[in-house]
Amino acid sequence: MPEVVQVLPEVSPEEQAFISGLIRGMTDEQARTFAVSYRSQRKDPNTIMLVTLVGFIGVAGIQRFMLDQIGMGLLYLVTGGVCAVGTIIDLVNYKKLTFEYNQNKAQQIAAMLTGRGQGPRVQVVQAAAVQAAAFCMHCGAKLAPEARFCLRCGGPVQDVEPLAAATCATCKCAMPTGAAFCPGCGSKVETANPAPAALAGPLPACLECGAPLPEGSVFCAVCGTRAEGSASPETPPTP
Repeated sequence: MPEVVQVLPEVSPEEQAFISGLIRGMTDEQARTFAVSYRSQRKDPNTIMLVTLVGFIGVAGIQRFMLDQIGMGLLYLVTGGVCAVGTIIDLVNYKKLTFEYNQNKAQQIAAMLTGRGQGPRVQVVQAAAVQAAAFCMHCGAKLAPEARFCLRCGGPVQDVEPLAAATCATCKCAMPTGAAFCPGCGSKVETANPAPAALAGPLPACLECGAPLPEGSVFCAVCGTRAEGSASPETPPTP
């Protein structure tokens, strides 16, 4: 496990204790990525203290804007730091305000890198990626939903396995087919998974069971009956 003092030597001991729990279990590469992102978004307590002092001689509320507290910043701006009382309170609590901001940023960055705390959005994306389209092992054709036979070569669905879902190289989140960016951390996929081409054309019906037959079908996907007027399929290669 990487040490906090190695990746973020400039942070306070209190921050180091908090961050050590976040990077526990991360790889060295993930810890370095965390350090770069956190260092760029972290606020220094001394900077917050200085801009708070500006509220006594100039514009009040700058510290709240810097801490992403836009509502409080506007309130301080139009009320002179609520008649300077709020500014005095912020000057006393500037370390606490800064630490709470840095905590939130650290948790967000760690969640993106490890896939934790992403909530239903990532879970839905992962479920969609696992339900990838299946392809025939004999001829490579895409299988229709709930088909029991391949439309091209007539191979049974029992011999077909779904393609494995790709994962993001950065956060290991499951990637949906065709995705160009990771839904978990936003990293660009070097080679996005190409989405299988959909079957197009008119849909004649099977003479045996009445199920629709996509263009080019040799066998019915429901009952396995040979389509009328189709050419003899190539002999499937032996697995």
